[in-house]
Amino acid sequence: FYVPTQAVLAIAYLFYIMSWPTIGGVVVIFICIPYNYSIADAFNKLFVERMMKADGRTKKVHEMIENIRGVKFYQWEEHYTEDVMVVRETECTIILVLLNKIATLMSTTQL
Repeated sequence: FYVPTQAVLAIAYLFYIMSWPTIGGVVVIFICIPYNYSIADAFNKLFVERMMKADGRTKKVHEMIENIRGVKFYQWEEHYTEDVMVVRETECTIILVLLNKIATLMSTTQL
């Protein structure tokens, strides 16, 4: 309730100070709302996917630490390392996509 009231009061105050050009600014803000929502939704999906992959990697490392005697005794270090690295590679590709989206957003906002 507080934020909408504050926004309406801010727009009214801008209209009092600047008069009609305020309408143009409000129109631009309302046009940008769907674009902002789609970007936020994409970021949210990527963050959730990244956290799921990081959780999978953490589980693999935890499993390796729990069974460290068996891993060392049967020389399974390479096997467990490969499993962790596969999950890490998928996590890194998600991070790369996320960083590319951030760079795209930053380059489009500076136009």
